[in-house]
Amino acid sequence: MPIYEYRCSDCGNEQENLIRTESETPVCENCGRDGLSRKLSVFAVSGISSSQSAAGDCVCGNGSDCCGGGHSSGGCGHSGGCGCA
Repeated sequence: MPIYEYRCSDCGNEQENLIRTESETPVCENCGRDGLSRKLSVFAVSGISSSQSAAGDCVCGNGSDCCGGGHSSGGCGHSGGCGCA
């Protein structure tokens, strides 16, 4: 069951609705009218940062002890650097 974002064309209210069926038509929570248009939604992805690989190694490829371990020494100092802080 997808959650869609809508904007009311009458009062400008923005809201999210859980749509159970394709024929379901949401109404505005603010004014009660059915003049809603679906907004283009974006989503977030959580994952590994660009400065660290899955194994915890520096991106520069010099292993997990490159920055003194744990990426806490403020960068590896190699040309290009690993970007860890």
